[in-house]
Amino acid sequence: MASNFVLEQIKRMKNRFDKIYVLASIPYLPKVAKFIPFLSYANRQDAFAKNYSFDNVEVFFIRHIPPISDTLRLRIGWEIAKKALKIIKKKKIEFDLIHAHFAYPSGFAGAIIKRLFRKPLITSAYGYDLHDLPFRNYKWKKIISWVLRNSDHIIVAGEALLEIAKNFGVENSRISVIYNSYNEKIFKPIPKKHAREILGLPKDKKIIIAIGRLVPVKGHRYLIQAAKILTEKNPDIKIYIVGGGKLIYALSMLISKLNLQNKVFLVGSRPHTEIPLWINAADLIALPSLNEGCPVVILESMACGKPVVCSAVGCLPYIINDKVGILVESKNYIQLANALEEGLNRSWDYNYIREYSRRFSWKHSISRILDIYRSITH
Repeated sequence: MASNFVLEQIKRMKNRFDKIYVLASIPYLPKVAKFIPFLSYANRQDAFAKNYSFDNVEVFFIRHIPPISDTLRLRIGWEIAKKALKIIKKKKIEFDLIHAHFAYPSGFAGAIIKRLFRKPLITSAYGYDLHDLPFRNYKWKKIISWVLRNSDHIIVAGEALLEIAKNFGVENSRISVIYNSYNEKIFKPIPKKHAREILGLPKDKKIIIAIGRLVPVKGHRYLIQAAKILTEKNPDIKIYIVGGGKLIYALSMLISKLNLQNKVFLVGSRPHTEIPLWINAADLIALPSLNEGCPVVILESMACGKPVVCSAVGCLPYIINDKVGILVESKNYIQLANALEEGLNRSWDYNYIREYSRRFSWKHSISRILDIYRSITH
């Protein structure tokens, strides 16, 4: 999802620049990865990724060792920096500023390039790079702190991340809150009946959709536990979990253990272009995460006019009010079950939800990003 988000940002600002160079880091994967079910759709496509260009944008892929351990992850920043420098030298790339997406590994590589070329660096932090990595151990804290110190400006995706950055000593003048945005051309209301027909979903059931990678931080196990309580009281409810990841087998076993095979379905990874259909097919969107930055899927859901039930983590308490959704305590599957039931039974103002989502539009975000670019290059 992150790559789609960055690409959308670039497409919307490319006409303001003579040239944009994108150095996109992806883990090295053999082509057989296409057939590995627990990998996300995006990662399976990475096995076939090739450099390409469009309009005034050139995209170069930097392959790195997969971050299968913390030790290897620590090496990735250096690896990306070295390969990026080779591309810059080989292609004779000239540039005026660097915008790194995520404090690590991109921000780390960006800080090295900044120091060598004496060009300003903007680092965007979206979530795990601030609320997770620096708190794993002293090494990570030192790395993230170094990136933040060496960034001319830092963009964070919500107030919760703003507070963390300030705790690292980032001054107010060097930091801005700019929420993530969604593609309003793709994420818009579609008749629920039509979306379900295309996806082959039942038209006469109450449907909850959860979208996200099958990794521990997304909290899917708590959604499945909540489903046990919810479906015992409301047998017509179906829950579809869209996403791939390493927990696919563990979650499948939990579904079987709780005898929910006909109630909860693991859809697997789906292409991003199909996500609007899943959102529009839902009566309610669930996000039971243990931690988040500013999850784009929530903004996309509201853009389709869908109410949400999500954990009160990250920036979500700052953007979710009781007219667009319900907040719950993370890991509390009983509270989650009650909130899902309430959400399915509440009368929502779908037009209000859609209008509310417009404050997170690309038009607003791009304007603020361009202002930051101007301020550090003049």
